[in-house]
Amino acid sequence: MTDPLIGKLLDRRYRLVALLGQGGMCAVYRAEDETKGGAVAIKVLPPKLAAQPEIAARFKREATTGRRVVHPNI
Repeated sequence: MTDPLIGKLLDRRYRLVALLGQGGMCAVYRAEDETKGGAVAIKVLPPKLAAQPEIAARFKREATTGRRVVHPNI
């Protein structure tokens, strides 16, 4: 089965290239940053879960926390 998100452009910048992994809440994709170049990881919350306010808030908190991490391997 083909993943319908592969090849999609998100935020007019990130092209999803491959599914890296999938867990209980989200899927993580390898993507190419078409603006700055280079590979990035994109975490995607399914619409069914995004519609639940508590889960969407948790997802946003995790994203905010993740942006604060500074390390050469990230």
